Amino acid sequence: MADSIIANSNLTFDESIQEGDKLLEQKNFAPAIKCYLLAIKKKPKSAYAYYKIGNAFLEENKWQIAEEYFLQAISHSPNLADAHYCLGFTLENSGKNKEAIAAYYRALELDNSCQKYREKLEELLIQKGFDWRFYTEYYQDDIEVSAPETAYQHWLEIGAQKKLCRNEEEFYQQIGCQTSALPEDFDYQNYLYLNPDVEDKYGKNQYQAIRHFLVYREKEKREYDLNSARAHYVRGERLSKRNRIDEAIAAYCCSLELDSTSQKCRNKLEELLSRKGFDWQFYTEYYQDDIEVSAPETAYRHWLKIGAQKKLCRNEEEFYQQIGCQPSALPEDFDYQNYLCLNPDVENKYGKNRYQIIRHFLTHQHKEKRECDLRGNIDILNNYRIAGWILNSNQEHPVELDLYIDEIKIKSLVASIERNDVKPGHRCGFDVRFPSRIYAGQKVELTLRNSKTPILGTPKRVITSVGSINVLHKLGQAAKNDLVCLR
Repeated sequence: MADSIIANSNLTFDESIQEGDKLLEQKNFAPAIKCYLLAIKKKPKSAYAYYKIGNAFLEENKWQIAEEYFLQAISHSPNLADAHYCLGFTLENSGKNKEAIAAYYRALELDNSCQKYREKLEELLIQKGFDWRFYTEYYQDDIEVSAPETAYQHWLEIGAQKKLCRNEEEFYQQIGCQTSALPEDFDYQNYLYLNPDVEDKYGKNQYQAIRHFLVYREKEKREYDLNSARAHYVRGERLSKRNRIDEAIAAYCCSLELDSTSQKCRNKLEELLSRKGFDWQFYTEYYQDDIEVSAPETAYRHWLKIGAQKKLCRNEEEFYQQIGCQPSALPEDFDYQNYLCLNPDVENKYGKNRYQIIRHFLTHQHKEKRECDLRGNIDILNNYRIAGWILNSNQEHPVELDLYIDEIKIKSLVASIERNDVKPGHRCGFDVRFPSRIYAGQKVELTLRNSKTPILGTPKRVITSVGSINVLHKLGQAAKNDLVCLR
């Protein structure tokens, strides 16, 4: 089919091009070339036909023949950017890198929006030892446009004569230093920030900053501004990377004292304090009466000035060691807030300090027979009454309760009715009539006397139905908003 079409010399130029494009797309290179040659017979100066023949030979890796046809295309249409690009590709594969660079450069001159052209030029320049990104940054005052083609052209016209550096390796050779002379944690932006005269002279030029650091820092005894929060932060970063943790912590603390809004600095400080075994959140909570501001820097300063001398605990592990207990001694369901409700004198003494409450529980609860566990059951709850029982495992006397309806205290009561079914001879029951009938949707709640903590599964919202409930709870369990049934 292809041969019959090619043999048809009556095809127009456009028909020959269209058929050639179709065959080239199908990788039928030889028939495609014949179509394009037929088109050239129709229009001998057709740059497109020569360009497409060059593409066909390029696909077959026939670089020298492809080069000839691309040159023919360019001779008929000098501004055909893709022909210059393809010429560069064939030249590169023929080992003619210098000519290839010129071809890619010309393609970019004609169409500087094509990223493909720029990437190929950049790739070849790097192979030739020319790092255009380095070059344009180091000599940014001399080069207006940061692009591989402009950088290379500058080097050809000026840089080569002036022996300007083409890459980082030549840069270090020029200043007489090894790359290893630059610390791994060196940050040129920090160096410029801490030395504004250098920034004024060189702007944000990374390689000029590195050169100044390597050549002048020791000679001029460059120091950090100790009144700058940023200076202390940078110092902390460098010390931390060298594993000089104590000095790094001190630097971060100084930075935060100068600028307490820096969350980045605070995060770094917390990380190092944790590595040192200092839990600032534990410390500020346990010793909250002594520390006014809850922050890692103030907590650590307090520990350095006072805590270390007084042997205060830095973390939970030391806390348990100090009171002579294992963490496992604390019941899994222990709730310090509930413990406070059962022991208001402890709350009066320690407030809401969680670790003080835990310490009191572990060291005094058994000795002082402190309340910490309740058992009970609501046997009856209907429109007119509530009845059941409640036991405190740590005391013999009846439990005192408050009754609430819709969060309004109705009365106080004592669970003092004898309940042999619970414990022979033990008074732990209660049976209370409501002052008036309660209705669907109202909430019934029982608490310990003078406490706001609900017990025995209350509060309960009432619905009109038939049934009963039976609940067994420890105080540490969360009260559930179960529906209860009334007769």
